[in-house]
Amino acid sequence: MTVYARALEKRGIPYEITGSSAFSESEEAREILNLVRALNDPDNPIYTVAVLRGIFFGVSDEELYKHKQKGGRFSFSTKGDEKGKGEREGDEGEHENEGEAEDRVVRSLAKLGHWWGWIREYPATTALEMIFEDSGIVNYAASSEMGSSRAGNLFKLLTILRSQEREGAASFAELVDYLEELVSVYEIEEMSLTPGRKNAVRLMNLHKAKGLEASFVFLANPVGIKGHEPDKHIIREGMTPEGYFLCRKKVGEFHWATLSHPVGWEEKAEEERQYDEAEEQRLMYVASTRAKDCLVVSAYEGALGEKRAWSSLDDNIQGVPELEIPDVRAVEEREKLRLKKNEWEEAKEEIKQRRDVVAVPSYAVESVTSLAKKDLEVPEWRRGSYGMAWGRAVHKMLEIVGKWDGDWAGDGEGDGNGKRQADNSREASTDRYFQRLIQLAENVLVAEEMSLEKRVELVKLVLSITRSEFWERVKQAERKLFEVPFSILTDREALPTILTGAIDLAFLESEGWIIADFKTDDVGDNLQSLIDYYAPQVQIYCRYWAEITKQPIKETGLYFTSIDKWVEIKLI
Repeated sequence: MTVYARALEKRGIPYEITGSSAFSESEEAREILNLVRALNDPDNPIYTVAVLRGIFFGVSDEELYKHKQKGGRFSFSTKGDEKGKGEREGDEGEHENEGEAEDRVVRSLAKLGHWWGWIREYPATTALEMIFEDSGIVNYAASSEMGSSRAGNLFKLLTILRSQEREGAASFAELVDYLEELVSVYEIEEMSLTPGRKNAVRLMNLHKAKGLEASFVFLANPVGIKGHEPDKHIIREGMTPEGYFLCRKKVGEFHWATLSHPVGWEEKAEEERQYDEAEEQRLMYVASTRAKDCLVVSAYEGALGEKRAWSSLDDNIQGVPELEIPDVRAVEEREKLRLKKNEWEEAKEEIKQRRDVVAVPSYAVESVTSLAKKDLEVPEWRRGSYGMAWGRAVHKMLEIVGKWDGDWAGDGEGDGNGKRQADNSREASTDRYFQRLIQLAENVLVAEEMSLEKRVELVKLVLSITRSEFWERVKQAERKLFEVPFSILTDREALPTILTGAIDLAFLESEGWIIADFKTDDVGDNLQSLIDYYAPQVQIYCRYWAEITKQPIKETGLYFTSIDKWVEIKLI
């Protein structure tokens, strides 16, 4: 992303970076790490020389050599307690010998000694902030290429270190250890000097773009990356994740040699490839759905490399207009642009007209829930029920517990871990299982921002459901799928309409699929009214399930969790 950031900066276009690793890779981060290491160990010549040669002092190798030839040392600690903080070893006689005062090595060591005095006198982050100000590193970073991000990162570093200090890392040595870990292990996002400003281009990777939307989106970096064979396989089903890894060693700069692999590796690698392909498709979906008004897909002519970044998209965009490639030389020869007021107004009106044209929708999106209840008024009794948050909590619990039950019954897909499944089955009636449910309920309630006081009530409800005749039927099914999302293109309205929904539970018996919808309402005396209200929704689910899967539906119905009742709904 730094390539694009430099190009935008060169053109005078404000930008913000999200998800870049340039923070830990920056020159400033490395130099600050060298500095704090030296200040933490002032008699270590390796750390001291590293700081002297860096951006803080810029001492040349020739100057370092001459200093050593004169018998100088690369240390800035005090010789004794009787010496003042300003007098350090290496600058002795500085005021007596005017020639030595011009020696940059001596003056730099004196400055390091002065800073060393600060870290012993002030709190660690306060001393570091004083050093930043005294050294001018913020000004240096701000005036450099990508200066806003580089200077902003320095303030972000101070903020992170202050947070660590508040959590107990009070000594300077502890902060040095944390900073080493921060730079070498963690991926820290960059921050500009003006974070959150409007009217700036946001540079981010796809993982950071999920859930966001912008009027104009450019999918950049058309080259992409070369695909690699899997070097690990993670089993993502069941309560206990398991992993398999290749044992490899690096051969050359870009190649690896396999030393050993798990038994049955080819099958495991093939399954991991399928996960990788699914993840690639998910990222393509994220990429293609971020734009509100205009999406620009970067592409090369022809097939460059084995893997193009947006191949899933640019193979299917024939007929889409191409943008004219600008003359990049104009960037080097920018001239001042003078516009008359009427030209500016005309240009704004032309832009508005173009946006009005592209803003006309070419398709609509509607949910099954809104379609089924479009002409129905929400009943009074439902408005006073447990609420949507409680319903989501129950649904999530049943989804997870349903997948657990698949393992215990011994019918889960995988590589036949029979002993683990048998152990899980035995645990189902133990206190340990109940504690797992309590922990799960707490997590679900926190996610829904509900009181943890409801955790026991939630667990008791789920346990009563899992001991019901309906749930036993689910456990005995050939297949069971929880929270199944779907989308299908329909021609119901004047515009093509994408109908979306999520089926709570679909399970397969010998004669076909059963489509079930969980309802968490407090039923009372209103069972029939609730059935009439919810029946259209599951009937629509059945219709489109059959259309999408081309498989027979045996039955559909509503399961009211509060009264443990399965109500079959007539298929249409």
